[in-house]
Amino acid sequence: MATITNRADFTTYCKRRLGFPVIDINVDDDQVNDRVDDALQYWQDYHFDGLQKVYYIRMLTGSILTTSANVNTWINSTRQIVGNTSGATATVTATQNNSIINVSCGQKSFIVGEKLNYYDANGTFQTTNVTVSAFQWGDIDKRFLDLNGVTDAQGNSLEIVGISRIFPISDSQATINMFDLRYQLRLNELYDFTSASYINYTLTQQHLRSLEIMFTGEVPIRYQRHMQRLYIDWNWGDSEAPAGQVVVAECYAAINPDVYNMIWNDRWLKEYATALIKRTWGNNLKKFNGLQLPGGVTLNGDQIFQEASAEIERLEQEMGNDYGAPLEFFLN
Repeated sequence: MATITNRADFTTYCKRRLGFPVIDINVDDDQVNDRVDDALQYWQDYHFDGLQKVYYIRMLTGSILTTSANVNTWINSTRQIVGNTSGATATVTATQNNSIINVSCGQKSFIVGEKLNYYDANGTFQTTNVTVSAFQWGDIDKRFLDLNGVTDAQGNSLEIVGISRIFPISDSQATINMFDLRYQLRLNELYDFTSASYINYTLTQQHLRSLEIMFTGEVPIRYQRHMQRLYIDWNWGDSEAPAGQVVVAECYAAINPDVYNMIWNDRWLKEYATALIKRTWGNNLKKFNGLQLPGGVTLNGDQIFQEASAEIERLEQEMGNDYGAPLEFFLN
């Protein structure tokens, strides 16, 4: 048998396992597709091959202000701009494409169509004819990262199921001079890998990391799959998370069968989808249980339903015992 690589062949295979086309399977095509979706969802949730580790990289942005003129001709970075009508003020932190300004958070909204004024480097108020053509909130103003519509490097959409951690954006133990403790350790105790043992160096590094965790700690994060929002509990917009800071999150994403078509040939998935379709078949026939057809054939949908339910229970137990990801220790 050829390898199954698409949804159509997968559904046909499942129906053949139930006897089609020799036996008429009393299940609508929409019901078949629903059960295939259910099987895929269960497989992605519990099978160790159903998820992939990905890294989500995002640069934090402030409020994004779009103007109708070349702003670089009248303003540079780190200047304060003022809305002529709204009175909203913001500090410019970056300009892009001559018309986009990333501004800091915590200010009133600008009004589309109003003119923008600014204070120059000497603190002198300057008026301009530049108008606001659009204004929208950025990451810093929302206080979370929106993961809806995230794609991989090839442009394929990703459904982020969970986030395990974010990489630290700073190191409280590090400095950029020769008096840095770890620099001195490498200089005096590990200047090469042949004349000294690296055991003491390794233990010292672990001790320093323990101290950093004890006194500095990890940045708390909150993520819920159905919200697709990553909340990071730090001081947004300050030195801890300023606009322009890059965030790298370690995530787990569901594998998309439309991109990685080898999923359709998974043995457990084929058996489970077939069992779900069979249970739907039995559930449909239960409404006509005991009905005698021409030729003396009697419908027995209840037996089909019970057989399928037993198969589903066996397969779900097999998933938990053989195919689920190993449990991790949780210390509170």
